[in-house]
Amino acid sequence: MIKNIFSNIANNQKLCLFLIFALFFSIFSLIQFSSFNLAGIDPYYHIKYAELYRTLGIKETLNNFNVGKYTILNQYPTDLSFFYHILLIPFTFGNLIIGSKFSAILFASLIFTAFYWVLKKFEIKYSFFWTLLLFAASSAFIFRLILPRAFVLSILLLILDFYLIIKKKYIWLFVLSIFYALTYTASPLILVIGFIYVFIEYFQTKKFDWKLLIYPAAGILIGLIIRPDFPQNFYIIFAQNFYVLFYKLKGVRLNIGAELYPISASLKTNFILLLLFDLGLAFLFVDFIGQRIKKDGLSLIRLYAFLLAIFFGFLTFISHRFFEYWTPFTLLFAAFSFKYISENKYWRSLTAEFLKIARVWPRLKLFIFFIFCLMLIYSGYINASGAITSLKETDFPFDKYQGAGEWLKKNTSPGSIVFNASWDNFPQLFFYAHQNYYLVGMDPTFMYLYDQKLYWFWRNITEQGIICSQPGNECRASAYSEKLSQRREALYKLLKNQFQSEYIFIDNRKFDEQSRQHQIFKKIIEDSSLFEKTYQDEKYLEVMIFQLKDK
Repeated sequence: MIKNIFSNIANNQKLCLFLIFALFFSIFSLIQFSSFNLAGIDPYYHIKYAELYRTLGIKETLNNFNVGKYTILNQYPTDLSFFYHILLIPFTFGNLIIGSKFSAILFASLIFTAFYWVLKKFEIKYSFFWTLLLFAASSAFIFRLILPRAFVLSILLLILDFYLIIKKKYIWLFVLSIFYALTYTASPLILVIGFIYVFIEYFQTKKFDWKLLIYPAAGILIGLIIRPDFPQNFYIIFAQNFYVLFYKLKGVRLNIGAELYPISASLKTNFILLLLFDLGLAFLFVDFIGQRIKKDGLSLIRLYAFLLAIFFGFLTFISHRFFEYWTPFTLLFAAFSFKYISENKYWRSLTAEFLKIARVWPRLKLFIFFIFCLMLIYSGYINASGAITSLKETDFPFDKYQGAGEWLKKNTSPGSIVFNASWDNFPQLFFYAHQNYYLVGMDPTFMYLYDQKLYWFWRNITEQGIICSQPGNECRASAYSEKLSQRREALYKLLKNQFQSEYIFIDNRKFDEQSRQHQIFKKIIEDSSLFEKTYQDEKYLEVMIFQLKDK
């Protein structure tokens, strides 16, 4: 009876897809609503920007609400996540934080549903368990999925792109590429993963399928052109994809987000992912040494998935943000590897010999299945618990800048410039007080590209308490030895004349038990006749606003 029920469910693909979606929708709901905080800082900006699209219109929002007064985004108004913000609009009717959480739940659930769908399309056995493995394999991956940000849609689209490339669905590749270019800035990835497949296929069949490159390229171009921020979006997207990496490799320390640095210790906590990759690699190596790699469709797909895992693994060691791509493509490589060995004559004969020796196989099989289920449950629980902990223990609780935002609304005029001491203050400040301009936000590279001297003035005064327009290690020794009174006077003139700002926002949060983020900067502006502390949060005492006094 029960066996028949499960059999009927397994044979109903639409029902299976719905159940997979419902399962992960429930799991991510439990994670998201374990706390009212949003994961990370950027989501506050994204959901607010979507609300402004709904209430003010796209053109008005693009031209008047940009990320940073002194950044290239002010010169070239661009919405890097345009279509993502359009998709967020239905979630802006009501509480924005709850809406943001529901959007994250929806898009994360769709990733697992799409992953399962792709596996079923390629007739991968135990697709449900491979999908569960995607959740259990990596704590870092699950943390990234609870972030309500555009890259989550990028993961979804690239998984679908993988299927469309192999099946050579040219028109759908064209359509998907349009949506990708509208949604996210990493559209070159579509061309790269398309080229990898074309290269492998040419190596095996000596046929070059140019359509797998032309159709996506045309879709990307059209997607970029029909955006409302065309043509300035070309420069901004180029700046984000090229200059961020260029300055990083050049050794210019721009204090970029942690996700742009190489992944390190977190790899050690993702042992399931590494184990599956190593097993797939071992099978591939044995076949290569034994010259058993055939020129058939399954061999091509396995090799393709392997090269994609290698490609995204390489990018992950350059920048942490690519880990979310490496995880699903490594699982796809492992899944196709196991499919290959289950259908290959050599591996099947080897398995048969093993089964002859292992007469206790039925019991052993049950034991292995039991251990596998325990591993899935334990790893999934650890990953979910880690995500919940990260939500509850964030450095940016949902109400941290609420009081400061309300003060800015009441006491400053629209369009007045707030000197935010750290770029990561911006998203939540924008969420609560969007009528102000802020110095810099989202990515400090955009300020560096706008004006390098202004950037170093901002970095040096907020981080080291010195007035200098060069990198800190190149500043003259006298800049560090100036009296505080001299620095106050210089800072006052700098804020008044060059930054044209009368308000300073500081989140003097702890770096560790001994130091805080803006200790020297705070010391310079407090207890001074030139600056007045006009706001200090009652709950978060480290959150303060200072105002320049009239001379």
